[in-house]
Amino acid sequence: MKKYVYLFSPNNVYLKKNMDNILGNKGARLIEMSNMDILVPSGLIITTDVCIYYLKNKKYKNEMLKQILNYIKKLEIITKKKLGNEKNPLLVSIRSSSKYSMPGMMDTILNLGINDKSIIGLSKYSNNEMFAYDCYQSFISTFGIIVLNIKPELFHQKRDEYIKRNKFNKLTISDLKMLINDFKNIIKNEKKIDFPQDPYKQLFMSINAIFNSWNNKRAKLYRSFNNIPENIGTAVIIQEMIYGNKNYSSGTGVIFTRNPSNGNNEFFGEYLIKAQGEDLVSGSKTPYEINSLKINNIKIYNELTTIGKKLEKYYKDMQDIEFTIEDNKLYILQTRSGKRTSKASFKIAVDMVKEKLITKKKAILYITPENIKKVLYSTIDVNQKYEIIATGLPASPGVITGKIAFSSVIAKKLKKCGEKVILIKKETSPEDIDGMYFSDGLLTSCGGMTSHAAVIGRGMGIPCIVGCNDLKIDYLNSLVSIKNKILFEKEEITIDGNCGNVIFGNIKLIESNIDKNVKKILSWCDDFRKLKVFANAETINDIKKSIEMGADGIGLCRTEHMFFEKNRISLLRNILFSSSKNKRFISLKKLLLIQKEDYKKIFLLMNNKVITIRYLDIPINEFLPNKSVIYQDFNYFDNKNKIILKKNETIKKIIENIDKMKEINPMLGFRGCRLGIVRPEIYNMQTKAIFETLCELYQKKKINIHLRLMIPFVNDVNELKTIKFNIQKIATSILKRYSLLEKISYEFGTMIELPRACITADKISSISDFLSFGTNDLTQTTFGFSRDDTSKYLSHYLNKKIYKNNPFVTIDKEGVGELIKIGIKKCKLIKKNIDIGICGEHGSDPNSITFANSIDINYISCSPFNIPVVKLICAQLNISKSNNRSYLNKVNKRLIYVNKRK
Repeated sequence: MKKYVYLFSPNNVYLKKNMDNILGNKGARLIEMSNMDILVPSGLIITTDVCIYYLKNKKYKNEMLKQILNYIKKLEIITKKKLGNEKNPLLVSIRSSSKYSMPGMMDTILNLGINDKSIIGLSKYSNNEMFAYDCYQSFISTFGIIVLNIKPELFHQKRDEYIKRNKFNKLTISDLKMLINDFKNIIKNEKKIDFPQDPYKQLFMSINAIFNSWNNKRAKLYRSFNNIPENIGTAVIIQEMIYGNKNYSSGTGVIFTRNPSNGNNEFFGEYLIKAQGEDLVSGSKTPYEINSLKINNIKIYNELTTIGKKLEKYYKDMQDIEFTIEDNKLYILQTRSGKRTSKASFKIAVDMVKEKLITKKKAILYITPENIKKVLYSTIDVNQKYEIIATGLPASPGVITGKIAFSSVIAKKLKKCGEKVILIKKETSPEDIDGMYFSDGLLTSCGGMTSHAAVIGRGMGIPCIVGCNDLKIDYLNSLVSIKNKILFEKEEITIDGNCGNVIFGNIKLIESNIDKNVKKILSWCDDFRKLKVFANAETINDIKKSIEMGADGIGLCRTEHMFFEKNRISLLRNILFSSSKNKRFISLKKLLLIQKEDYKKIFLLMNNKVITIRYLDIPINEFLPNKSVIYQDFNYFDNKNKIILKKNETIKKIIENIDKMKEINPMLGFRGCRLGIVRPEIYNMQTKAIFETLCELYQKKKINIHLRLMIPFVNDVNELKTIKFNIQKIATSILKRYSLLEKISYEFGTMIELPRACITADKISSISDFLSFGTNDLTQTTFGFSRDDTSKYLSHYLNKKIYKNNPFVTIDKEGVGELIKIGIKKCKLIKKNIDIGICGEHGSDPNSITFANSIDINYISCSPFNIPVVKLICAQLNISKSNNRSYLNKVNKRLIYVNKRK
């Protein structure tokens, strides 16, 4: 027969450890404390199986009802009290108990079992009639609010009326008796039923209400925010009431075994004299600091701190403990792992390792990605009210409050006045680069996680939100409408790049704080992770930040981002669109010098480290100029600022060249290796810049790097052969010229971004030293989506549950993931030890990192600001895998031993 109810008391414990799946966290720990000889009020637990059945069927199986009634009788025997008895009544509390802690999200009912008869017995038991009637009025109002869904203010207003009538602002026994009748009348008027006197009717109505509270609005929101499954249900705890409000030798409180704000190893908490837990939670009374309990009751304080240390040692974590004192006798009502600030999380974890309470592995498992984000980036102070007016894609982390600018000109002006600036655009382009560099945050209505704004925002290390569809920008009138609000230029907003929220006005922020404890945890992560963590970085600021964040190297240096500055983009446009060979030659020569200077700065920072340089990969549309830019970029102005035409080249011809380059789908057009094959002079220039710079630095300063050259957007091995031949020819010539052929080496590889490249990865790997799966484009080409246009329809897919996750945020395991697995398998057939990685925006997503850790790759490359988070997750995954393997080894050894004995 299946067991639906479990009993616990100091002398009756029938449970093993780790049954929180069926008893919930709170219930399992009550039983564990009973096993530890800690005094907890006796009770019983109705399992989550009952909840799941009830929520589905709105009734119980006969066996469930039978077990609940049977165990209530057992509880009556243990407590020597009886439910509803007018001489010696048993009153109980009814609480929820989910597997995952959900503080304050679900309902609790106290003093159940009290009625017009049992109140007589309670008065005699407590020798305090005032106390008994106070419990009664409290129970009726709680029952009305939670079980019958009556508006709370109806009870609160009626209670306030009686308090105001009394000149001492306190209720008398006479007041309480009249209030009880008024509360009963509220129930009668609102629900057309009498307040139930039968304690068993009260009991089952309350159990139903607690089960139903699993689906209340606040509980569902909490689960969605904290990724708690919807289908696990909650257990219900029915527990003997302990009366903290009985007299002045009674009370209630909460303690943390360490300070949850700063992590200091000190008891922290509050308590109330002559009160119940609800009084503390509601804030209706002002509590005392826990340290004052030393003065008021040193015996209870010492007992409480002893229990606290015992529980912390047992659970190996800071504990949040609820307690009640009745007649100078201490009862523990609950213990759970205490919520703490991110800063405190790191200190507590490091201190517990020093105290030999936990291992380094355990300390790493205690830290969450959110903990790291909150100490690395500024975050919102949640102890304030604020209005979220729109939500987009969180492209670059951090929070900033600033004044709105719609143009580079206004951004510069505001910055010069000392203001924080948020640049708002439909989408950004290289023309906006000046304004972007003067801005503290970026917000666009279009674009995806790899759009121009997203890339630049991450590179600059400023908060950025993209694809915010609710923005309607009116450049002519310098305003933006967001749903029902109209905001003008220079008004203030806040953007939260951690989650994508746009917030109205100026709000209070919490600044980042990377202290020694954070650094210590991250250094431990390096000891336990399997995968190397590289950075996607190309600017000097990016690379410095990558080194600061502890990157193992640069896994993706995207050279196209080096051309976004105004003078560089003009030169590249000349090469791409000018019909003059001389102009193209001069522009290439100038770019060579600029590129050499870029690489010089990068190589000096990356001495003896891995750096993977990806050759130019530009969707042509990102570099197509408008007509006003054509005049500037191609120098068609005389001294009086009038347009002039040259003999060899006309504006008309240039526009014709640009029109020829325009593409219907530029993401699948003339880009990547196709550019290197059709216009080899560009890749040749990049090769010269790389090797000449490296040779010069080696000769002057003995600087050397682990150089990797990556060719983008390959779908056929012959593309790779063609480009490799050109690169090798130029590289060999330069290395010979500097007499460094034997001293400088490099690796040649490609980025797998197309389904065909995955299928033919065996051929591609035959001429590659390394491979990297570019998950952004691989997702785009597998799904047939244009990633910069998905904001128009993808949200509908997600809302309708057609897709569980955004495939550009979390790797699609069934499609993209399978292609990656096929590619890896084919590579390994040709080259068993080939270095394989993943680079793309997915490299920062926990679910995608989990997938990457499960397949046969060597590294992940991600944004510099996400390196610590990726390190943490990689270490946690490896530790968990190791722990599971260790557990399985123990099981296998046990089975072998048992089989031998047989």
